Amino acid sequence: MQFTANRLLLLKAMKTALKVVQPNRDIPEIAGVLIEADASSGLLTVTGTDIRTHIQRRLRQEQVEESGSIILTPLIASVLDKLAGESVSFQSDKGTVLIGSGNAAFSLPFLEVKAFPRLQIPFPEDTIRVQGLNELFRKTVFAADGKTTDLDKISLQYVRLAFADGLTTAEATNSTYAAISTSPQCADGNLELFLHEKAVRILASIIAPSDELFVGISGKSAVFMKEDLFFSS
Repeated sequence: MQFTANRLLLLKAMKTALKVVQPNRDIPEIAGVLIEADASSGLLTVTGTDIRTHIQRRLRQEQVEESGSIILTPLIASVLDKLAGESVSFQSDKGTVLIGSGNAAFSLPFLEVKAFPRLQIPFPEDTIRVQGLNELFRKTVFAADGKTTDLDKISLQYVRLAFADGLTTAEATNSTYAAISTSPQCADGNLELFLHEKAVRILASIIAPSDELFVGISGKSAVFMKEDLFFSS
């Protein structure tokens, strides 16, 4: 794999994907980010997952000399942050990747991608356009009980989102108190879904209030998309 990309855009993509990454002794590959480079399209994708939730960021029209894919640990974000050049180059060979920018270079080990749970969620058949979810999330997610281990109360871990007749409603409860928030003209269609409170917090941290998202359901996954972002949980 060999490519050159805008350093700050790649750093932003890494930080976004890392929102969902956490250590995993059973599958060490998901404790890092998957970087894929496609020479035919010039497309770079950066993917992070904890098995249940996937985040993928895309960088387009980058200079990709050789296609390939590798997994790097979260240390990659610190490396990109320390470099000072406008662009950054990656070249992988025999278990290490050379990362260069300006007059500085780093050499990091990488993992093979065979065991990485690649994103295999088909594009939703129907989507609606949604905007302004951040405020709804802020006013409701605190009421969900994401730590309950009682199987009879598993629904308390989730936030309900309902889009209907021009009104968007978010609801959460821990059985002691409930939070409900509504917003008019937030979506252009009807849809209902339940998101785990952890997924809600992550999604709220990677989208802006002004972002227009396309939202749909694919199998058992809720999917949120915009041009450079794919989020599923």
